[in-house]
Amino acid sequence: MEVYKRIDELTFEGIVILQMNESSIAREWDRLLHRHIIKEGQVMQWDEEELKTHLDTIMKCLKSQLFIEGKKDTEEESHVKKILHEVKMAWREEDIHIDKHEMTFICYLLENATHKAIHTPDGSGITFRNHQAVHHFFTMLSQHLMPYPLDGMDLQGYLNYLFSLPEFSFHFIVRSRKDNSTFQVIDVIEKSGNSMESGWRHMLQSIQTESIELLKKAVLRLMGDEEETFGKHVFITQEVGNELLLFYVPQKNVSRTKAVLKLAFRLYEDIRETVSHAENQINWRSLVALFYEWVMRARRLEDAFEHIASGYVRYLPFERCALFLYLPKEKKGIGMTGYNLNVDEVKNITEPFSSPSMVQEFLKKIRTYRPIFIDDAADVLPEYYINKFKLNSLVVSPIYSLSKKEFIGAVFLDQGEGQKFEVNDELMNVLVKMGHHVGEMLMQYQESQYDHLQKTVSSRLSPREIEVMNLVKNGKSIDEISTVLHLSQYTVRDYISSSIKKVNGRNRTHAVAIAIQQGFI
Repeated sequence: MEVYKRIDELTFEGIVILQMNESSIAREWDRLLHRHIIKEGQVMQWDEEELKTHLDTIMKCLKSQLFIEGKKDTEEESHVKKILHEVKMAWREEDIHIDKHEMTFICYLLENATHKAIHTPDGSGITFRNHQAVHHFFTMLSQHLMPYPLDGMDLQGYLNYLFSLPEFSFHFIVRSRKDNSTFQVIDVIEKSGNSMESGWRHMLQSIQTESIELLKKAVLRLMGDEEETFGKHVFITQEVGNELLLFYVPQKNVSRTKAVLKLAFRLYEDIRETVSHAENQINWRSLVALFYEWVMRARRLEDAFEHIASGYVRYLPFERCALFLYLPKEKKGIGMTGYNLNVDEVKNITEPFSSPSMVQEFLKKIRTYRPIFIDDAADVLPEYYINKFKLNSLVVSPIYSLSKKEFIGAVFLDQGEGQKFEVNDELMNVLVKMGHHVGEMLMQYQESQYDHLQKTVSSRLSPREIEVMNLVKNGKSIDEISTVLHLSQYTVRDYISSSIKKVNGRNRTHAVAIAIQQGFI
């Protein structure tokens, strides 16, 4: 499972929100150009008019790719990368060079104006998630437009760079792509570094052949070089991703060029991997920050539990989440809440760890700071839970306070009823960060709140106690209850006594009233 699935989804949501509010956003962006941007007292080295010129250019690049018909109909997540790439290409064509601080400031101005444009006075229509999506879109935009040292090291840029090296003596490069069983020319790059005239390029792009050899001959024939250079020059082929490159080099330099090309493209892959890793680091850190921002919106401890459970699904590629806390005083684990699950069923789960059990052995495995992936939940959990929640593959991520060295609880995450899946190290590392964030946040709640939680949990009735008290509420006698539930009268009396004690009732009638008031029955 790719953690970046949620990144693409969130960015796509941001794009959709911008497109849905096109007119109001465009008006708010235009207002930026008619008011002072650099306020008095701000320490900024940019000229106001020059800054506005750059701002206006970026706005035009965005509008040209976001606010046109046809862009709004797609639902493909690949649309995200395409939009960001096209905006970046439009910006590069302007050939304007600004530093990363100015770029960050411009994206900040545009984002603030966008939040203002989509805001409604009564708060209807736009949610916190919507604003987060807009924020994330501009974070990604800033990242794409940022003039990093390795930025621009795409394949086209790298090929132009190779032309400048004295080790290479090729005359031109043919870029082609194989679709099914057909090779088709994408472009031809000449030694000058410029693509040939559009007319020739269009003719070359019409070439489609069934083999590499036919492709080579077709290119030479179209360029009028087939007879003249036969035997003097050859094509060296190089696969890069889904492209096939043809390097046209003198016959006498073939061996040396092949060796240097092999080394050059090994270096290219290393560079791309480095850039990709750096981008991924930024992305998952952004996800953790958005998750933490969502959880911190909770005002009460109970709200925090609900935000934690929903946050793991909102920001990670999971469909269900169940949150459990471990209470050391009680020596048991309790279900607190769930997301896309029956919350009441989760809250009814109470597992004691004072005696040896399958669950206790499982607890030992997760009382660390590392999450664990379970290919088949039936290997570690009782059949009762497997059947009740239709579990298959499962990730269990601990909630752990590093500052206090305390295990607080865990979240159980999966892809839905009966779903089997796999995870990668990247996702597990993100879960570690989130588990630590949640652990530190929960540790900030005062001891009194945990005492209250402890009392609340201690007064929680078990499923069997709920059954007995429901029958008591309906006027059933101990004898009738024992018959209905196939229990002895002594056992029924024990359940009634424990229920009275848990809810701090004076007698069974009073206990029933309290249980109704607290929502147990």
